[in-house]
Amino acid sequence: MKGAETRYWRDFFGARADEAKPHHVRIGHASAAIARMVETAVRARIGAVSGLRLLDAGCGDGQITAPIAADNAVVGIDFSPPMLRLARRRGLVPVCADLTALPFAPDGFDIVICAEAMTCLPQPLDALDELARVLRPGGRLIVTGLNAGSPIRRLARGLLRALRVTQPQLVDPEDCRRVLHRHGLQTEPVQWLAPYLGGALGRSAKLDRLLATNFLIEATKPPA
Repeated sequence: MKGAETRYWRDFFGARADEAKPHHVRIGHASAAIARMVETAVRARIGAVSGLRLLDAGCGDGQITAPIAADNAVVGIDFSPPMLRLARRRGLVPVCADLTALPFAPDGFDIVICAEAMTCLPQPLDALDELARVLRPGGRLIVTGLNAGSPIRRLARGLLRALRVTQPQLVDPEDCRRVLHRHGLQTEPVQWLAPYLGGALGRSAKLDRLLATNFLIEATKPPA
């Protein structure tokens, strides 16, 4: 990750790494409802786990994986040192790193999660290559992003771009699945997330794609 866009997002999150701020403001969500929706969906997919090694890629303040940090080895990477200080307080092992160049050996984690973080990359899909690389055979990858198929997302993004406000990237979940399939991972159907319509919608329906502002993909690396 290079250039002005990277510096913008590092400064953006660094300025919000303050425990006095509401959680959704710290991590850049437009509302508490969206933050709760994403965190609930990710935690449900992680499930009750113990004794595992997890990577929280783009961990922010560490709130998503903090509840399981006591029973698992949770490594949190982020490009914002102030955010990593908050993650450390929540029990994560902090590592300042780039999502597209992870400082880990291949096959090192039982579960890898990346909640919304790839949307801050100029090329969001570039992160998936590295996330797949560090996942062990038989391990699970859980990724969420901003749905490029959402008319609401596209409209808001267009209006704010016209006002010269830097915006996170929208992502087509089918593009994510294609990248993961190229690495040999097996993907579940897309889970569509709509915070203002009660949270999770049914899977893969055309209408859900239009209504959902966010999505979740779970993938598994086949055993060696």
